[in-house]
Amino acid sequence: MATKTSEALEESMKRRVEQVRQACAGLDDVTAGRTPPGEDRWSVKQVISHLCGPETTGHTAELRRFLAEDTPLLDIEAGNHFHTPEREQKSINELLSDFEAEFARVASFVRPLSDDQLSRKARIPMLKDSPLGEYPTLGQWVGALAEFHVGFHVEQLGKIRSEVG
Repeated sequence: MATKTSEALEESMKRRVEQVRQACAGLDDVTAGRTPPGEDRWSVKQVISHLCGPETTGHTAELRRFLAEDTPLLDIEAGNHFHTPEREQKSINELLSDFEAEFARVASFVRPLSDDQLSRKARIPMLKDSPLGEYPTLGQWVGALAEFHVGFHVEQLGKIRSEVG
């Protein structure tokens, strides 16, 4: 049964998906594929690929582990844009559709969760020195995915657009 927390997480994800869609509005494939000057910069298409998560599993596989295992160890690949050759061939609109579908799967996964389920923890060593700490709850992790992670990339998309045209 959905809780206020699970409903709030779902709404947060929906809002962020719309912000990504707006940040990419009107982009053509050539512009979306351009990388701004500078070291280790990403194109819009690479950012969207990153937001989709790993090509075969997306984000839901790691989220399911919170429920399936006792304090699973999650090795998050920060800085991996997951822009595979298959994704390279896709248009910006196809990538956006993939992103929307992935976040719809995450929202569908989260919506029916109880507060007890959202309180389950995982160990994410990469977060040791972050405000979440090394042992975030499922609810905290999903919230961070939507608010911090996608929010950061919405801002990044705006900067990339201003640099590549």
